[in-house]
Amino acid sequence: MTMLSKMKRFLAENALFYAMGLIISLGLKYYYSHAGNDGLNWILIPTSRVVEYLSGIHFEKELHIGLVNHAHRFIIVPSCAGVNFLTIAFATLFFSFVHCLKGIGLKLLWLAISAGFAYPLTLVANALRIIAAIYLYRADIYGGWVTLERVHRIEGTFTYFLFLLIAYLTAERLAKGLILKAPGRQRSPALMGQEFVHIIRRCLIPFFWYSLIGLGIPLLRMAYKQDGAKFTEHLSLVTSVCLCILLLLFLILFGYRKAACTMKQRKRK
Repeated sequence: MTMLSKMKRFLAENALFYAMGLIISLGLKYYYSHAGNDGLNWILIPTSRVVEYLSGIHFEKELHIGLVNHAHRFIIVPSCAGVNFLTIAFATLFFSFVHCLKGIGLKLLWLAISAGFAYPLTLVANALRIIAAIYLYRADIYGGWVTLERVHRIEGTFTYFLFLLIAYLTAERLAKGLILKAPGRQRSPALMGQEFVHIIRRCLIPFFWYSLIGLGIPLLRMAYKQDGAKFTEHLSLVTSVCLCILLLLFLILFGYRKAACTMKQRKRK
């Protein structure tokens, strides 16, 4: 089968589902950009309930303001909704594995799983981000380069990206129970070179989606023209935090794989 024939077959099997995923992702972005407080109650209120459950910090809804906690002087507003992360999480889970599934039924099932998993993931990740932000807001750590805005951005990126990686690795294991040709299934565990490539791929796929939606779309909108220095700093901080997490994850996964191979070799002896 020629490369062109393979490409046509691939598109015939997946183009419709890619289009569906794209419509959902762009639809979420469009809806979020035009929604107000009331239009985001479906995610803001559940998020506040998770925050209350995990920390005991209660929020009350105030008209035209948002969800307010007066004791901590903290407000959950539309910018805290986490819809951008919801979009990133859905896109990462759906597009990373749907092409590996055989049959319309399994592809539609994966669409439902991706959407269903992304929503509670966003609630928990966003709730933990808000709890951390509440306590960091009152921390005595600020001065010089360490500003509230920078700490808030670093903490948010760390929380969101860490949860995205965990979700991706979890979804990968789940997908392998449904798909016939899981990514990397044909690799040989004994070949450390292939293990190295496999680990890098697993680390970079979530980073690709996080960067594409979190940074790529603002670039396309030319957000840097409003405040070039601020956007450059935002891009640098987000990228640096993500790469630090990726490096740590890579070392953990690579060390685990190497230890597993060593143990197998010892058992054979």
